[in-house]
Amino acid sequence: MLLSLKIISIQLAWLGSIAIYLGSEYQVYRVKPIHKAVAWAIFLCSSGLAILFLNTIYHWLTAIMILLMVWMIAWVVLALWPPYCKNAKFLFSVCSLLLLGITLLEGIHVV
Repeated sequence: MLLSLKIISIQLAWLGSIAIYLGSEYQVYRVKPIHKAVAWAIFLCSSGLAILFLNTIYHWLTAIMILLMVWMIAWVVLALWPPYCKNAKFLFSVCSLLLLGITLLEGIHVV
């Protein structure tokens, strides 16, 4: 149960990061970025759910620090990888699997 909550919350944080990135005019995955209000709504909803799920396992401050770590990893990867890798369409799934692997190794609790 706890592992599934960790996986769901980390993937929700990743989804929110992707939404914010796809709402930027500098993103390279879509021809036209999604509307900023929609991107921020997705980010806030998914982040709120992720905090609620992580809050059942960890202290609230630890839950926020975990989400902050996931957001920073996601935004750095999303901002730095596409300009140097021309075939970066698979980036979403690779990072999702990477975060899933970190969660399965129980490494996410070491903040």
